Amino acid sequence: MKKLFYTLLVINSLISLPLFTQERNTESLSILQHLIENNIAFDSIAPMDSVISWGQQVSPILEKENRTELFFRIKQLVIYLHSLRGDIGPAIDEARLMYEKAEKMNFNLGIALSSVAIGDAYYCSNMPKEAVDSYKEAIRYPVTPSYNDYYKEITISKIISILLREGDISEAELYRNM
Repeated sequence: MKKLFYTLLVINSLISLPLFTQERNTESLSILQHLIENNIAFDSIAPMDSVISWGQQVSPILEKENRTELFFRIKQLVIYLHSLRGDIGPAIDEARLMYEKAEKMNFNLGIALSSVAIGDAYYCSNMPKEAVDSYKEAIRYPVTPSYNDYYKEITISKIISILLREGDISEAELYRNM
């Protein structure tokens, strides 16, 4: 009887654990999408460390399922959070790998988002010139369909903000009129 009980317990665990993990990943993905759609990096429901962890958990799944755009958007979010936490080395390394992957896939949105992520890491490292250069590179890439290019508006506002802080009002004015 005891042996049967343990056997059933093991079988139940083997069946329910993958279902629980899949359900948790689905919930995490839903929260990550909400953050991305609302252009926020974290909130009280999704603290910074949780967002990083969830992003690292769902990224391989998204890559395997060929959900390329969402994969790159989540990678950008995770890199941004690493930068905010001060983990600049890992942020830049991960952003470069992201850039190389996007370039290999010839995925312009991925290249652009990677450039934004690199710019964010530079900005958080108090390297405004390098950040602006990366942001400028990001807005050069043509992205289709056009609804995917809202990142350009956000990136242009980052460029303007940095240029104004650095006192380059004339160049900031050029980007304001874009």
